[in-house]
Amino acid sequence: MRRSILTWRILDDDLVGTCHMQAESRIDGRIGILLLNSGPAPRSGNSDLPVHIGDRLASRGIPVFRFDLPGLGDSSGSPPAEFNTYWLEVLQGRNNEVTLALVVKLKQEFGLSGVIVGGLCAAAVTTLQVAGSHAGTIAGVILMEPALRFGEDIIPNFSQSNMATALHVSGKTKLRQLFSVREWLRYLTGNSRVATMLRPLRPHLVRIQLLLFGHTLHGDMNVPLFMHWRRIHAQGTPSFVAVAEGQDMDRCVTHALDSLPTNGPGKVTLIRIPQTNHILTSGQARDIVLDAVEHWSMAECKIHVSAS
Repeated sequence: MRRSILTWRILDDDLVGTCHMQAESRIDGRIGILLLNSGPAPRSGNSDLPVHIGDRLASRGIPVFRFDLPGLGDSSGSPPAEFNTYWLEVLQGRNNEVTLALVVKLKQEFGLSGVIVGGLCAAAVTTLQVAGSHAGTIAGVILMEPALRFGEDIIPNFSQSNMATALHVSGKTKLRQLFSVREWLRYLTGNSRVATMLRPLRPHLVRIQLLLFGHTLHGDMNVPLFMHWRRIHAQGTPSFVAVAEGQDMDRCVTHALDSLPTNGPGKVTLIRIPQTNHILTSGQARDIVLDAVEHWSMAECKIHVSAS
């Protein structure tokens, strides 16, 4: 296995990436994997997890590419002023166009039959936005701790004035929410003590939510992003999902899976990693993710190559 550096001019920026592949190996017609930046971190991530994924999969004959997107790591472009600013820009599609261009370039330069795209947290946001907006462009998605939720802890510029406005609006709408069928269904299928007591009724309550609203997501969930996921799921795009067990994204993914069709062509492989954190740096997260990604990627790449 060898690593090599790629520097490509993409949409007026010089993007720097690392290619992991077997030495003297032909990859024409194979499926490749593109890993995006985990938030504003460089392409190696917070714990070199993307690097280890690249080495592991390359040793099994799957080429892996890690690129720094504009303004990050070694690539050119304006770096984000702060995390919250970057997060808002990602939600608004900051990296969508360049990710799509990278997928097209990888197929052309390496003769790949398809590209699986993914990464951790914000990378999963971009992945779903691109996959959902460009049908058939992405062969599969890797969603590690996918940021499916809105919240005041991650929404930029949630200042004292924003808080005051939110409280004012909350007061005006409290009565309306009290008589809202949607809010009651969210409460009864959530994580409250009452919801736990009503667990046997959950499947029926979920079906009512799907019938009335089309999804079961709670108020702080990113519904447009989920709809991208639902769209590619309906198209048959496979998803690998890894979450920290019992943490915030685990709960978000659980609610999202309730709203994905169970009889559609898409398939979701979900692993819950115990005793770890959001960036998967504690406990045995690295080893668990490596083994699971390898198993899933080998199966999916074999399916795509056989189909082509």
